[in-house]
Parts: sequence; C-alpha cells; structure tokens
Amino acid sequence: MSAQGSPEKGKGSPGKMSASGEKKITPNFTEKLFLNLSGAAAFGDERLLPSVFQEISKSFGASLTQLGVLTFAGALASAMMTPIAGIIGDVAFRGRLLLGALCGIAVTTLLMAVSQDYTHLLIFKILNGLCIGLLVPPLQSVIGDLHEARQRGTAFGYLTFTGILGAIAGAALATMLAAGVYWGVDGWRLAMLVWVAFLLLVITGLWIFAIDDLDKIDSRKVEKIQELEQTPWYSRAGPLLREGYERSKVVLSVPTLQILLVPQAIGGLPWMAFTAWVTFYLEALGFSNAVTAVLILACGSGFALGAFLGGMIGDWADSVDRARGRIACAQISILLGTGAFIFVLEVLPGLCHGQSLWVAGVAYGVSLFVAGIVSIGGTGAACNLPIIMNCLPETHRTSGVGMERFFASIVTSFGGPLVGLIAEGYFGYKMYDPSLGDPATEGEGGDVPTESPFRPLDSRQAMVLGHSLAIVSTISWLIACLVWSFLYFTYGNDRLAQDDDEEEPLDSGGELGYGTSGRQ
Repeated sequence: MSAQGSPEKGKGSPGKMSASGEKKITPNFTEKLFLNLSGAAAFGDERLLPSVFQEISKSFGASLTQLGVLTFAGALASAMMTPIAGIIGDVAFRGRLLLGALCGIAVTTLLMAVSQDYTHLLIFKILNGLCIGLLVPPLQSVIGDLHEARQRGTAFGYLTFTGILGAIAGAALATMLAAGVYWGVDGWRLAMLVWVAFLLLVITGLWIFAIDDLDKIDSRKVEKIQELEQTPWYSRAGPLLREGYERSKVVLSVPTLQILLVPQAIGGLPWMAFTAWVTFYLEALGFSNAVTAVLILACGSGFALGAFLGGMIGDWADSVDRARGRIACAQISILLGTGAFIFVLEVLPGLCHGQSLWVAGVAYGVSLFVAGIVSIGGTGAACNLPIIMNCLPETHRTSGVGMERFFASIVTSFGGPLVGLIAEGYFGYKMYDPSLGDPATEGEGGDVPTESPFRPLDSRQAMVLGHSLAIVSTISWLIACLVWSFLYFTYGNDRLAQDDDEEEPLDSGGELGYGTSGRQ
C-alpha cells in the first residue's frame, strides 16, 4: 500500500520498538506524575488572566476588546512558537526542553503579577504565551511515544484530565482571590504569585525525579545533539530550519493530517472563547465570586472527567473499527457538546429566571458538569492526538504535534476577541453602560445578596455575552463536524501506510479490523 510522505516506513513505534530499533522504555510513576503536572501547571497558568478580567479592567481601565486582545496575543504567541518547539523537540532532549519552558512560564507569570499598566501586562502575556507554546508539542509527543497505539487515547485522556484540573485550580484560585486585597497586594496579583510557587515545585520535582529517565527516551538523539553541540551556535539555525522545513513537508503531505487541521482549529474556537469569558459571563449573570469559582469547578470537573472517559471511549471505538471509530466518536461528541452548551447559554437563563440564587447555582453547576461530560472534553484526547501519532513515525511526531498546534492555536486565538467584537459590534454592547442593568455590579466583586432572586434576563450584559458565545459555538462546531466526515476516506490508508508494525498486535488478537485484509 502506498504512503504519501512516509519516511522510515515499516519502523515500529515505542509500542514495540523505537524508531532506532531500541526496546520501548516503560514509563514509571514519577515520569507520568511530573509530565502530567507539567501540563496542569501550564494550563492552569493560561486560566489565571481570563479569571480576573473584571479586576484587570478596573485596575487598568481596559475595555472588553482590550481584555480579549490579552488572550488573543497570548494564544497567538503560543501558536507561533509551537512549530519551532516541534522542530527543536525532534532533535533535542524533550525533558530538558520541558524544564526550560516551565522556567519561562514561571518568570513571565511573575512579571505579569507585578505589571503596572496594560501595555506591560500585554507584553508579558505575549512572552508567557511563547513559553507555553514551547512546552506543549514536546509534552504531548513524549506521552505518545511512551504508549502503544491502542493505549494512547487513555494516556492523552490522563494528560487532558490533569491539565483541566490544573486549569480548574488556576481559575478557582484567581476567582476567589481576585476581588480582595491581602497584605496590601491586589488579590489578582497574589493569585499569580501563588501559581509561580506551584510552578517552582513542579520544576524541582521534574528535575530531581524524572529528568534522567526522560533523557533515556531520547537516547537515539545523542549523536545528533553532539553534532549540533560541535557546531558554532551561529551556524546551527540554518540546518535546523532546513530540517524543520523538510519535516513540515512530510507532515503536511499526509492527507489525513491536512484535513484534521481544519476541524481542530475551527472546533477549538468555542473552547477558547468560553474559557476566556466564562468567569465574566457567570458574574454578569449575578453569581458572586465564590459561587462563580464553584461553577467553574463543576464545569472543569465535567470537562476533565469527559476527557478521561473520552480517551477510553476513543480507544474502544478504535478497537471496534480502526479506520472509522475515532472519527465517529469525534462527530458524536461535537454534536452532543453543541446541544449541551446551547442549552446552558440560551435556555437555562430563562428556566432559572426568578428562582433563588441557590436553585440557579445548582442548576448551572449540574448543567455545566453534564455539558463537559457529554462532549467528552473535546476531541483532543480521544481522537485528534491519537490519529496524529498513528499517521507519523516516531521521528516526526513532535513536529506533527507542533504543526497541529500551530494552525489550531492561530485560529482559536481569535475566540476571545471574536466574542467581544460580536458583542460590541453586532449587539451594541458597552463595557460600562448604566442602562445595561447588570446585576453583577451590585456589591463589591459581583457579590449579590444570596436572598435576592436570580434575574439573568434583566442583565443585558450577560445576555449579550451568552448570545455571542452561542453564535461562535454553533457555527464553529457544525463546520468542524462536517469536515470530520472527509477523514472517513483517508484515515484507513494513512494509518496503515505509516503504522504497519504497530498494527500487528491488534491483528494477532483475532478478527481483523477494517482495512487490514487488503495488506499482503
């Protein structure tokens, strides 16, 4: 069977043998722990700033669009760094690359915490995005290399699960501290300082307990690294760029990966928009800071559990039909997620209007939790990442993840500003307009008396944000669901062409899956 862009065809993955023919290194507990904690630290760091938008707006007089620009700039910077991180990750020790990225995240978060104006905050957020972009491709590729094809969904499910727990912790910490002042320090600044301390713990643990074993995973790169070290630093860029260009051509020559870039990018728009505005939206509905933190915890917990279960569901679907199982799983999750979030944004406010805040809080908590589960936490763990790993040899997987994250992050970075533009341009929203009748402005930090009735329909601020989020979500997810259909025609061939050796254990177990009978 022919293969487009299939270098080193026939070489197995770490599921059996590494690309260099070495036996796969089985990950131990400390490796798994600190790799997952690295993801949790990075994703939690991303959630700090959106969780304190109201306080940032008060401190620096930032408009709704300017707040959206903060998330856009960070996401765009992260996107620009991911292909570079992919290139570096394929020729360097990925464990050490993770350490460097985590150190950069810690330093830039500290700088954001001490920013004195909007401009400095924006600059430091861009640098923070670059560091996060440096971390993601090597982290995801090393997780893929440590697990066999039929276990990757579960492995990425664990990674997503812990990453979301980190995001929940970061968002909850920032939300609860945001409105207060502690020892003369603004609460939103203190939240960032606390997160820096957590980052330092993760860095220390990764260095002491996992770095040596992670270096062994990349032992095949020793010769290449020594060759680069013997080359003057000013002469290294050219060869690396040429090699990166060739790797990118290989990745983009695979039809499945060409198609996969589209739903991953467009389908990520609603997630980025929702994570950017969820705190602001819930407080605009009339929930206090504390209740908002609990609701974010419920939403994130459902999303994390959905991602964890989704990884296992994706592996099960893959065992049933290796060419179509993950694709069908992705489409079902998108449709379920679309319906669930439209219910939360458009239907639930009307159902809860006039109820007590306790009843409304429980209704929103349950609804957000269920929405996260039925969407299986997005399609990344269950579908996207395993498909990328199954279509590329081990030597190109970090580049593959980097290219996917590059295109996805570029598009999804528009999620936050897009909601702001729709709210301000289409619905005529203004940040501080007394005519909006915003219940969240009653009391410091959005604290509304608990005995007051829940009246979200009276808050034009909340309704405009909800409608804007619903528009972005519905259009983006329906397009993504449609594009996933094209993979039915390409994935079977691309997977088998690149991954013959890795498919053998599945074949030997009994009944052949789709597509294997044609291989002679």
